[in-house]
Amino acid sequence: MDVLSFFVLQFAYLAFLVLFSYVILVRQDNIPSIGEVVLIIFVCTLFTEEIRQVTAHTRVLPQLSPITLQNIT
Repeated sequence: MDVLSFFVLQFAYLAFLVLFSYVILVRQDNIPSIGEVVLIIFVCTLFTEEIRQVTAHTRVLPQLSPITLQNIT
């Protein structure tokens, strides 16, 4: 399962890079295209996932003992 999720994440990252490059390199119109909308949604979901991971990590840190915190840093 871990190998499959790794390849899915790699494919999603590659798709993001291709779409981002396309949007940046091609002239943009006043109305966003479908690719731009998909890219905006993709970036928003990545951003919210990073926020979720940071908040989950900060909730775990106070529960750890000082010895474990020394090993982390």
